[in-house]
Amino acid sequence: AFKPFVYVTAIASGVTPTKMIVDEPIEYETPQGLWQPKNYGEEFAGPVRLRQAVERSINIPAVRTLEEVGIGRVITFAQRMGIASPLRPDLSLALGSSEVTLLELTSAYGVFAALGVRAEPAAILRIEDRSGKRLEEPIPQRTLVFSPENAYVMTDILKGVILRGTGRGA
Repeated sequence: AFKPFVYVTAIASGVTPTKMIVDEPIEYETPQGLWQPKNYGEEFAGPVRLRQAVERSINIPAVRTLEEVGIGRVITFAQRMGIASPLRPDLSLALGSSEVTLLELTSAYGVFAALGVRAEPAAILRIEDRSGKRLEEPIPQRTLVFSPENAYVMTDILKGVILRGTGRGA
């Protein structure tokens, strides 16, 4: 669920959906020792386009992309999109190593559908008296997080998850 934050940050940095990313074994030295991220099924696809990496939810390209665009930049993007929970500042973040609430996640994904605009979630839509007269109607705070063009590209890539990728069963 976290990979789209990595990829939209890359897209906003000028990376295109056709960028080739090598999906092969990789290892990183960490303070805890050697870390070797794995793909599901421990298979590797070799060079894949960013679009294919998203559609197939391949782990290694997500880690490589996070490394390329920068952990801090991805965390900043995710926070601007609505993630308020603490995010681990390491490469495992690309694989969803940090816990977030369902409200944060759905609110942040809403930014894609709203063409880059984040609307602060509100539990109360309006307050009425017993006769139905509106007493108060909070106006949600809206913030432009990234361009409509970047939102469109990321949404189009995510459609591919359903059409050709891991979400085909949906």
